[in-house]
Amino acid sequence: MYRGGRGGRGRGNYRNTGGSHYNNQNNNNQNNSNFNDNFITLEITGWDNATQNDLVGFLSRKTRVQLLNVQTNGRILQGQVRNERDANDLVKATGIRFASQTLNIRIVDLIGNSGSSTHKVNTIDLLRQLLRQRYNSNMKMLDLTNLINDQMVVSNGLLNNNSMSSKFFTALMKVAEQEKLILDSVNLSMNNLDDHTRWVSELAVQFPNVKNLALSGNNIKKIEFFDRLKSKLTVLRELIIQGNPISQDVSSLKRIVQMFPRLVIIDGNQVRDEQKLSSILNFPIKAKHMFFENDSLQNAATDFINSFLNCWDNNRMDLMQLYTQQSQFSYQLDTSSVADSTSINISQTSWNNYSSQSRNLKKVSQERSRMQRLAIGQEAISKFFLSLPQTRHNIQQTPQNYSIETLAYPPLNGMMVILHGEFEEIAQPHQPFQEKNVGGGRRNQKITPKLQKRSFDRTWIIVPGGSGMLVVSDLLMVRNYCANKGWINESNNSQSTGATPLSSSVPTPAPTPTPTLTPPGSAPGSGLGSSILPTNTASNSIVNEDPRLATLNPIQKELVMKVGKETNLKLDFVLMLCEQSGWNYDVAGQNFMASRANIPMDAFN
Repeated sequence: MYRGGRGGRGRGNYRNTGGSHYNNQNNNNQNNSNFNDNFITLEITGWDNATQNDLVGFLSRKTRVQLLNVQTNGRILQGQVRNERDANDLVKATGIRFASQTLNIRIVDLIGNSGSSTHKVNTIDLLRQLLRQRYNSNMKMLDLTNLINDQMVVSNGLLNNNSMSSKFFTALMKVAEQEKLILDSVNLSMNNLDDHTRWVSELAVQFPNVKNLALSGNNIKKIEFFDRLKSKLTVLRELIIQGNPISQDVSSLKRIVQMFPRLVIIDGNQVRDEQKLSSILNFPIKAKHMFFENDSLQNAATDFINSFLNCWDNNRMDLMQLYTQQSQFSYQLDTSSVADSTSINISQTSWNNYSSQSRNLKKVSQERSRMQRLAIGQEAISKFFLSLPQTRHNIQQTPQNYSIETLAYPPLNGMMVILHGEFEEIAQPHQPFQEKNVGGGRRNQKITPKLQKRSFDRTWIIVPGGSGMLVVSDLLMVRNYCANKGWINESNNSQSTGATPLSSSVPTPAPTPTPTLTPPGSAPGSGLGSSILPTNTASNSIVNEDPRLATLNPIQKELVMKVGKETNLKLDFVLMLCEQSGWNYDVAGQNFMASRANIPMDAFN
């Protein structure tokens, strides 16, 4: 039986240039900082859901080419091959799916088999000099008009053949990115570009936010040239293509306008109303990292979050006082989310602490499995809590890295609190779930995952209960770390826009590391269980004192209170209505309206 990933003798014409797969992994590690000037360098993106060695082995099996001298820089992996044939074979693998992503492979070095590191350095210096001559920093424009006849380019033989031509522009864009050029406009006119030239595609890789592009005086004939660019240059505002055969085709021009939804001007002709376009594409309400439906909910939510996270990080079992036998908790793992560039080499095994009980409904389809991954009641919830890594949330030190949304939840007279942010894993779980070792042997033993920084979203449904509050539903999503890009722009300008920074809403932490919790039913206090959620005190006291409600849980009591207030029915009839409606607020309302005409007058208060 064929075992994927094993080394040994290749099959067919497999070019096993460096021994077995595992030997090459060691070779890669030893040569990470020693690129060979005689080899060709390639750059790979779209691989970072797996490890470096996983990718090298995958490409070795798919292309029969071994990648050498591998090193990574954020989400970009660079490696080398011995000759141009191997390089072209690897480039053909662009578009292959790997670890739920699409690989993009391109040749990035200019010289290839030059054999001279001095020559390579001099070439990079030439490219820098060329950029300095052609870049206008005031206009943020790179003017590469008639670049193919530039004296510096021609005299140094940078475009001697087609192979050098493709490498030249790739290297030029790479150097431009390293020099941190800001490009709003690029002029590539009069460079003999045709339908197969990849210059504009290479430009889009390094500078996807180019707004104005001039391609006049070239030889572009087919609409497919622009079809390859529509998903890369997404903010293109002005396009000049006059002097190309395609500019004479009216139907092609219409299709180009459709491909680029932000395009306003083509060949000097206005094709969209820019003001109207701006009103459509720009959301009228600026994003905020804090939203509270009212001041009362703001105070309740921030107190709850501060105390809850302190307990979560220090002693999760203290939180059990907030959960009832009907409370629910589940978590899901989302590995498809885009990771931040600072998250390097996220391996599949790093999710082992979460994968066994993840309730991602897109991946868990069987009803039985879904129910097994839903914790109901204090005992089950406590097991789930202890199975997750120990964490640290720095919400007090870096409040700008967290976002809070709080809304009233009328069905239960409570509130819904949604928290987005990040945490650091600081230790392995106290009591991890034991996975079944199917088949036995070392291959099936669980690998201890690396502790990492994660991003998360957590949603609580919170209701009044006893003398404090109860968590009815607790849903946690864990995903790749992606920083605070979703709300960083608003938080940076919060003072000028009048927005309230998170630091002013999150209360000062208590002097003790773990706040005191008041369990439901005990005397009111200042801890998390105290009455910080706005409630109807009079109604609560009546509901709690009536002996007919002794067997009800706090959630059912709240439902009885709410239904009684809205229907004005006496308690006996409210209990009957709730029981017949399966303790469902919406069903109770429908049943009441359907039978209202038949309810006797003495049933009402």
